[in-house]
Amino acid sequence: RLASPSEFQHAKELGIDQLLLFGTTLIVTLVEDLLVGVAAGLILKVVLHFLRGARFQSLFRSRIETTRDGDTLTLKIHGAAAFTSLLGVRRQLQALPEGIERVVIDLNDVVIVDHTFLARVHGMADELPDTTVDLIGLDGMKAASDHPHASRRRV
Repeated sequence: RLASPSEFQHAKELGIDQLLLFGTTLIVTLVEDLLVGVAAGLILKVVLHFLRGARFQSLFRSRIETTRDGDTLTLKIHGAAAFTSLLGVRRQLQALPEGIERVVIDLNDVVIVDHTFLARVHGMADELPDTTVDLIGLDGMKAASDHPHASRRRV
């Protein structure tokens, strides 16, 4: 099922980077095995992030600064908003203080935002029916495609 043409089309709609990641993972999985294929995809993803300007430290240790203003909680991410930052954001969203009605995820200080981060943050927002989650700072970034979850980089 993963090798169906619709999966390739979906990856292409997300951007050429996602098509490259999907193709690499698929081919290496077919030639070797699933674990090696997933590892190859992860390594390629990290390399692509480095080529787009992410630093090693910020990729694996993005700093999240939290501020509260009334019923709004702002999470300002520094460095990279990548799949490696998701645990910190999830922790913050699961431990929302009482009375928070809006969460702002500020991406103005990141160099890259990857597809996985955007897709998972939107999924986490759906799990908070009483809270609005807004992403700011994407306007000044170049998207890999027109898809709303396409990877972005600061230019």
